[in-house]
Amino acid sequence: FCGDALFFSFARGIPSNFNVFARVLRDISQSFFMPLFFFISGYFTPTSFNRKGRYVFYLNKAKRLFFPLVLETTLFFPLAILMSQAISGLPLRYRLNPGPCWFLIWLLTMNFFYDTIRTPFRSDSNNKQIRAHFPTTYTRLLFGIIICGIPTYIINEIVLKGHKIYFGMPLTIGSLTCNIFMFNVGVIAYENRWLESSIRKQLDIPVWMLRLVTLVESCVLCALRGVMKENALLNFLFFAVSGILCLDMSLCLLQLFQENCNLHTCLSKKLTSASYTVYIVHFPLVIAGTSAFVHLYNHIVPTENNILFPDSPVSSSTLIGYDNGGIIQGCGWLVVNFVIHSLIWPLSSAIKKNAVLGIFL
Repeated sequence: FCGDALFFSFARGIPSNFNVFARVLRDISQSFFMPLFFFISGYFTPTSFNRKGRYVFYLNKAKRLFFPLVLETTLFFPLAILMSQAISGLPLRYRLNPGPCWFLIWLLTMNFFYDTIRTPFRSDSNNKQIRAHFPTTYTRLLFGIIICGIPTYIINEIVLKGHKIYFGMPLTIGSLTCNIFMFNVGVIAYENRWLESSIRKQLDIPVWMLRLVTLVESCVLCALRGVMKENALLNFLFFAVSGILCLDMSLCLLQLFQENCNLHTCLSKKLTSASYTVYIVHFPLVIAGTSAFVHLYNHIVPTENNILFPDSPVSSSTLIGYDNGGIIQGCGWLVVNFVIHSLIWPLSSAIKKNAVLGIFL
């Protein structure tokens, strides 16, 4: 439903308030979604490796990471591609693609490098570890710019300009260098027990100030998104600010969940158990839901106002109604979101209970 989506979308490039909202929502979620995932993965890697040993560690990764990656690459995402081709009226072509599970490729790679580089370093005669204090505001600002911001600008706008994917990873804010960096920060956080104490007490500024700064960074990022292509300097500033936001937003959410959302209920346990499976199997359902919306819309409106896909699963058709169809687009997004979540969580929970699939998913 996001007009700028790379895969199976409609109303692409159409000026509407919903498309503006979708871009803002996407940028904000990209600032923390995968960086925070890799941080958490890095945080739990040492304890998993130490507890299980090398052989069981890799065996577990094969079951929990490699098998789902193969399943997504050969079944779920190709199925979604076939569905998008069918709704677009294009020839059906089976294509291997990891889709949204690209992160499993990178996580397997980072686990391997943790074993081959970090483990020998930690197991030498002095049992060395990287000792580090909790990151200050200045540290986050510095690393946000020089590791998460500027390198992303160089990669996206110079080295790989025109490419949207790099070894499966979408090239956007909070990707590549930021993900690699955050995985290592997660390892360092575990070694220095950052999350075993209150984050609030370890901050060098009040929590309200951290949240305010993060809000300002988000607003600046959204403002720069609209003008970044007009000027090279503004484009550079967009990526620099995004790098800082990736670290501050991740820290904000860690602090929030540590103090206010660390709940242990029957519902939270079920949702936690099914969440990984939800991510693995969600894409065909998303395409099916969006396809159902397109079918329903085309059935209701006059033929001349139909959503058309002339040569690809990405359409630039304008919807009818106020704001170039933005109202209909937004309402459809809400309804399809609700329906898909209503279906996918019970489905994933049932898959988890399966004696065979539950081992891997």
